[in-house]
Amino acid sequence: MFKTQDIWENQWEAFFQEVRDSDFKIFPTKTNFAKRIGTSYSTVMKTFVMYPESFVTINNMLADILVEGVALKYWQSGMIIFSMKNWCGWTDKRDTFNTDTTKKLVSKEDFKEELLDYMQREGIKVLPNTTKD
Repeated sequence: MFKTQDIWENQWEAFFQEVRDSDFKIFPTKTNFAKRIGTSYSTVMKTFVMYPESFVTINNMLADILVEGVALKYWQSGMIIFSMKNWCGWTDKRDTFNTDTTKKLVSKEDFKEELLDYMQREGIKVLPNTTKD
């Protein structure tokens, strides 16, 4: 569906701009993104497997839009904190036992394995990969 990683990330960036343009009436979920581009949630998740390097970039853009929505008083901070913890991997300092705050990149293979495990647990059908890894 997305020929390049840049196209994939640009689609997300355009979606986040639509959230802003709607005065934050559109909530920036993967499901709403899928609806916007006319595809399924499953396809969106599979594309994250195809372009695992985009996961951090897109999550950073998501975190930005969530913070903007709260700062502009469109959304309640409690709901957004919950979303950022669950969607963007944020933690409270008391939740973190590791004092090393540097970001650690995982290999494409490890990310792909974790994402495929998640999709299987969530009952998301995984089609055979017909593209080159």
